[in-house]
Amino acid sequence: LNNEKVEKVEITPKDKESIYYITGKIKGYKDKETFEVVVPFTDSVIEKILEIANSQQLDVKTNKDPGSISWITIILDFVPIILIGGLTVYMVKSLMGNGKGGTLDFGRSRAKLNQDGGKVTFKDVAGQEAIITTLKHAIDEKKIAHAYLFCGPRGTGKTTVAKLLAKAVNCTGDPKPCGECENCKQIENGTHPDVIEIDAASNNGVEEVRSLIDKVKYAPTQGQYKVYIIDEVHMMSPGAFNALLKTLEEPPAHVIFILATTEPHKILPTIISRCQRFDFTRLTDQEMVQRMQYVLKEEGKTYDDGSLELIARLANGGMRDALSILEQCLAYNDDHLSINDIHTIYGIVSMDDKTNLLKVLLSKNMSESLKILDKMDKSGIDIKRLTFDLIDILKDIVVYRNTKDTSIMSVMTQKDLENIVPYITSDECFSFIDILMDASEKYIRATDPHIYFELALLRLCNQEHAASQKIEYTPIKEEPVKPVE
Repeated sequence: LNNEKVEKVEITPKDKESIYYITGKIKGYKDKETFEVVVPFTDSVIEKILEIANSQQLDVKTNKDPGSISWITIILDFVPIILIGGLTVYMVKSLMGNGKGGTLDFGRSRAKLNQDGGKVTFKDVAGQEAIITTLKHAIDEKKIAHAYLFCGPRGTGKTTVAKLLAKAVNCTGDPKPCGECENCKQIENGTHPDVIEIDAASNNGVEEVRSLIDKVKYAPTQGQYKVYIIDEVHMMSPGAFNALLKTLEEPPAHVIFILATTEPHKILPTIISRCQRFDFTRLTDQEMVQRMQYVLKEEGKTYDDGSLELIARLANGGMRDALSILEQCLAYNDDHLSINDIHTIYGIVSMDDKTNLLKVLLSKNMSESLKILDKMDKSGIDIKRLTFDLIDILKDIVVYRNTKDTSIMSVMTQKDLENIVPYITSDECFSFIDILMDASEKYIRATDPHIYFELALLRLCNQEHAASQKIEYTPIKEEPVKPVE
C-alpha cells in the first residue's frame, strides 16, 4: 500500500481461516508481473493496514463479529487517490461464521466425515482399517515409501487418506497428524507450498509431467517432504507415464508421490511395480450410517428410523455419494430427514408397495399389475432400481425360508417378511428372480427399459402359484376423471 508503483491490490480471505492472501500488480514492471503474499489475519495486521490506509487518505471501516473472523472494508476516496498516483485498493469481504439454523453446512459436515479436508486424523477415517494401520506403523517407524498407489471405487477415501499421509509426514506435533501444527493447517487449507495436488485428467501430457519433474529436484521449503498427490492418474497418456517412470524409480529422498485412481488396470505395470499399492474397499452400510448419524447429531438434525440405511444402500459403498444424497434430501426438507422424502427425490418405491406388487403378481391379476406399473411410471419411478429391489426382496425371502434368521436379511425386516413370506415358496422366488434378471440384462441395450419390465410382469403373472393361502393385496384406487369444461 505504501509503494507508489503498486497499481492494484486485492486482500482476500482463504477458506474461512485466519489467513489472507495479498495479491497485486506492480506498475511499470512487466505488464503481467504480479506478487503474492500470505499473511496471518491478526489484530496486529489489522492495525498495520489501518495505519497505512489512513496515511493514504483512505476511508477505512472495521468490524468484528463474535465467533467470526474480523474483516475490513476499505472505501476509496477516489479523487485524491487518482490524482496522486492512480492507486486503487479492493477489499473482498468474506462471509464468515456459520449461521444458526438454515441449511446444513456440508462444507463443514464433509470435514466431519473426513471428505476432502477438515481437521481429521487417521482414527476419523471410516473403514479401510488395514490401510490405516499399515500407514500409521510406517510413519511411526519412519519407513516411508517414495511412491504409493491408492486404488478403489469412488468416494472410498483415497484423496482423504492421501492428504492425511501428507500431513503425517510433515507434521511437527504428536500424534501424527495432529491437525494443530502450522503444516497440518496449511495442508488442510490447500496453501502448503510442499504439498502439490495435480489432476491428471487435465494435466495428462508429457510436457506437464516434465514440468513436474523439473521441480522435483528442489528441496522442500517448509516441511520435511514434498508430496505430490496425482488424482485420476489412469488418465495420463503413455508418454506421460514413461516420462514419470525414471523419477518414480529413483526419486529424491525428500519427495513422496501418491497416485490415486479408480481404474488401476489402465496404469502401466512398470508404474505399479514401483509403488506400494493399497486397494480401498467399499464401505459397509453400517460404517456409512454411523458417520451420517454423527454429522446429523452435530448439526442438530432429526431423521426417520431406516432413512440412513436407505441412503447407505443408494450410495453403494461410497461415503461421498452418501453425503451428496444426504445433502440433497436435507435441501428438500431441512427440518427432518424422512424416508418418504428420499423415495420422492430418488424415485424409489416403498417396501410396502413392492411387497404389494409381488402379491398382485402372485394372484395372477394382470390388469391390476399393469395399473400399478402405469402409476409408478407416472410417478417417475426408476425401473432399473425397482427391478433389483425386487430381486433383493426375493433373495431375502429364500434366505429366511431356509434359516428363519432375520439378522442376515439385506433389505427386509421381520414385519416385511410376515407380510409376504406366507404367500410365496422358495421355488417361486427363484423363478421370479430368473425372469427379473433376464429383463435386467436387456436394460443395457434398451433406450427405454419400461417395455422389458412390463413384459417381465406379464411373464410373472403367468407363473403357476403353489401357495395355499389366499393372497390379499391393496388394489390401485381409481381416480375420478374430471369432465372437460
